[in-house]
Amino acid sequence: MEETALIYVVLATALVPVLVGISQSRNAGSDSYARSSSMFVRTSLLVAVGAGLSIPLDSVAPLLIALTFGMLLLATGLARQSRESEVFKRFAEEQRVDIVTGLPNERLFQERLAAEHSRTKRTNVRYSVAIFEIDGFALLSDEDQVNGLKLLAESLGESIRKTDSLGRIGERQVAVLLVDTLAKGAVIGCERACERFFFQSCGHSEYAHVTRPMTLSVGIAAFDEDTVDPTHVVDNARLALRNLQNEMGTGIRCYERDEFAGRVSDATESGESSGDSQPRLTHAA
Repeated sequence: MEETALIYVVLATALVPVLVGISQSRNAGSDSYARSSSMFVRTSLLVAVGAGLSIPLDSVAPLLIALTFGMLLLATGLARQSRESEVFKRFAEEQRVDIVTGLPNERLFQERLAAEHSRTKRTNVRYSVAIFEIDGFALLSDEDQVNGLKLLAESLGESIRKTDSLGRIGERQVAVLLVDTLAKGAVIGCERACERFFFQSCGHSEYAHVTRPMTLSVGIAAFDEDTVDPTHVVDNARLALRNLQNEMGTGIRCYERDEFAGRVSDATESGESSGDSQPRLTHAA
C-alpha cells in the first residue's frame, strides 16, 4: 500500500513539468518560464531518485518514462522560448532599421540626434544635419527608386566619418548627422558626397544597378544656441531642401534663420512661405 502511494506521488511529481509546459506554452517568451521549469526539473529528479531507491526496479520504469516525457516537453518549451525570443529581437531591430537600405530608420536616427544634441548642450561641440534626396525621384521606375536608395546609402556610408550617423527619414530622404561640424564644413562634405554618388550611379561602383546617372539635392541646417528641440534642426534642413526644389534647383542649400523667420514646422508641412516670413537661405552650387 505504501509502495503504491509512493508511486502516485512520484508520478504526480514527474507530471509537474508536463503541466507547467502546457500552462506556460502560450507565454514561452517569459523569463519566469525558464526559471520555474528549471526548478520543477530539479525537484522531479530528486523525488524520482529518492523513490527509485525505495521501490522495486520494475515499479521505477513507468515513473522514469513519465519523468522523461516531462523533460522532453520542457526542452521543447525552452527551445520554443529561444526561437520566440529571437523573433522578438529581430522584430525590435526591424522597427529601428529600414528594410530597403539597411540604414537606421527615422526613430533610431532621432534617438541618436537627441543624444548628440544633449552632448552639444554640455560640451558646446556643434553639429549639423544634411538631408539628401535623389533628383527626380518620383519620375524613376520602382526598381530605380529602390536601387537608387540602396546606392545612396552605400555611397554616403563610404563618405561619412565614423562619428557621423546615417538614417532614412522619409520615403525618399536620407539624413546625415554630422558631428562637430558647422554649416560651412557640412557643405564641403556634402559636395564630395554628391560627386561620389553621381560617378557611382554612372556605373563606376559595384553597388550601382540603376539604369541612369543620378544627381542629388541637399538641404543643410546647423545647431545654434537657440535650438531647444533637435527635431527643429531636421525641420530646418527639410525646409532648405524644399525651397531649393520649389525653385527647380539642384545642388546644396543651407538654412539660415533671420529675425523674420516663421515657424519652421508649419513651413515644412505646407512647403510654402511668403513675404518677410520666408527664412533666408544660401545656395551652394
